Order: sequence, then structure tokens, then C-alpha cells
Amino acid sequence: MSGDNLSLPRFVEAAAAFIAEGASYPPLATTTTSIDATPRLASARIAFSRRLKVLVPDAEAAVLAEVARAVSALIEQGCITGTGTAAEPLGLLNLPARLTQSFAAATPTSAELAQMLEKLGDAKVDLSKVCYLLHPSTAADLMQTEVSASSGELVLTYREGAYRIHGRPVYISTNVT
Repeated sequence: MSGDNLSLPRFVEAAAAFIAEGASYPPLATTTTSIDATPRLASARIAFSRRLKVLVPDAEAAVLAEVARAVSALIEQGCITGTGTAAEPLGLLNLPARLTQSFAAATPTSAELAQMLEKLGDAKVDLSKVCYLLHPSTAADLMQTEVSASSGELVLTYREGAYRIHGRPVYISTNVT
């Protein structure tokens, strides 16, 4: 850690090879670099009188719940659509090297969503850690869209306590455009 920034290690894919029994393994040429991350602060404030706190016993709990909701919404917005300027984090939708997938219509098909997973797999992303992030309108459309015509199986389903597409978890946010 230098100053206020965090330095996180990043490794280039390690080399691996088979070697004969008793043979020595050649030295690794693994490259290690770092990524600098600048911490950000999200805060909210609500002013209320001491009199309100005395007259309404649950007022403090309600105020704390509203502050927590506001900070949570701000963090979600920053993580998804943040610009990376003016103390705002850089959000997922503004990353410079993101993979993209085009859709033929406003609502993606099951095949197009599967192609997204294929692109990630080809980029050597661990698919067990992948999830979908959808706008509520898209999620509602996918809850009514069949995987294939007359299959009866919907693209977006609720299983194992979570919304899922192709077995992967789905998160829904109004911050996704």
C-alpha cells in the first residue's frame, strides 16, 4: 500500500508442463504485475432533531435504515455505472477492456445469452464465478421468454433461492442501462 492507494497483485497465466520422473522443472517465467486501486468513500446524511428522537422511539432506527439504503444504492450505482472521476469509482459498464455482445432485438435470446458465456470461457474466465446483471425490464421480458419455441422452459427462472439463466445467478438493478 502506497499513500492512499492499494496495490493488488496480478499474475499472468502460469506456465505448466509435464516432466520426466526425476527431471528438474525449468524455471518459471511467470510475470507478476500490480493493479493500483484508490479507495472511495460513500456516505449519506440525514439531520433530525433530538426532540423527534425522544417523541418517536423508532425514529433513530428508521433514520439509520434510510442512510444504509441510500449508501447501498450509491455503492451499487458507482460499481455499475461509475465514471471513475470526481471520487467516483469506475463502474463495470465503463471499463475500457470489457467484452461485448450484440443482440438482434431489445430482449436477448437464450442463444445470445449462452454466447456471452462462450466469450467469457474463451477469455479463460472461470464460468463458475460468472453472473448476469439485468435491468428490471429485461428481467421481466426474460421471465416471459421461452428458451425455444413451445419448449415451456423460460430463459429467466427462479431456482435454488435465486434468479438464474443457464444455471448462473442473475442480479437485477435499475442501474443497468
